[in-house]
Amino acid sequence: MKKILSKISEPKRPIKSANIERAQARKIKEEGWIFLEERPALIGKMVRASRSKAMVAVKIDQSKKEYSTIVIDVDRENGEYKLDQMEDSAHEQIEEGTVLKMYGMVDGVKSFWNGVVTRVEQGEELVSKSGKTHSSWVYVVHCPFEMSYVQRRTSYRVAPGMHRTVKAKFESYGEFVDVEIRDISTAGIGLWLFREPINYGIAIKATTTGILIWDLFKAEFEFKCIWIHQTKQGAGWRLGGTFSFKDEKNAAELERLIRNIEMEQLRSKDKRV
Repeated sequence: MKKILSKISEPKRPIKSANIERAQARKIKEEGWIFLEERPALIGKMVRASRSKAMVAVKIDQSKKEYSTIVIDVDRENGEYKLDQMEDSAHEQIEEGTVLKMYGMVDGVKSFWNGVVTRVEQGEELVSKSGKTHSSWVYVVHCPFEMSYVQRRTSYRVAPGMHRTVKAKFESYGEFVDVEIRDISTAGIGLWLFREPINYGIAIKATTTGILIWDLFKAEFEFKCIWIHQTKQGAGWRLGGTFSFKDEKNAAELERLIRNIEMEQLRSKDKRV
């Protein structure tokens, strides 16, 4: 009986109009959008969103107000996932059949998807500092039929802020000098130089040894330059490329640092809405 009921209540895949299909085709061709529809891949996306505790922004039905939550569990077999309880004003609006419009950082890329609430369930009991027990709720949502995102780089990029010490050092004329990092991910790095790259031993397709410093993190790495661009005013050189650490343990530590910034930036954006 349980399986029969779930089949009856399962949402139907929306039918795309010709206008929507044309609009999506244009975004794919001109802007590099991806519209993912394969069910196993979509479930995999939700599993990784749950594991990373990615912050999810939610709009309820046609409302413009956004609420925040996280994906806390995924049922691969039934194709459902659970969202953690949201604030009271959101909780009061959610029931079986409610349509949610969502976006969040999945696999390091800002992704958009919709979902239909199949049921609201009681979650774990919460104990306050005073010792009082409070009930909580979770929202069971059907696996999305589609997720859209723009794939620029396979890894999430961090653009270092002025408040954070992230820099690289390369040898120039017998001493290691600081080099500005424009952006960094686990897959690549963008640099800004005030002197011609060859002064740092950097050239396209050449590999150069450098030192990456991020607060207390410090590690030696091999940088392979892919492209170089001199600014029109001649004020400096922008360049980018791939890199690898001599000690593989440093790659895991860098990934942890980048993930923390990703979460921090998404929370900050959510607070401004």
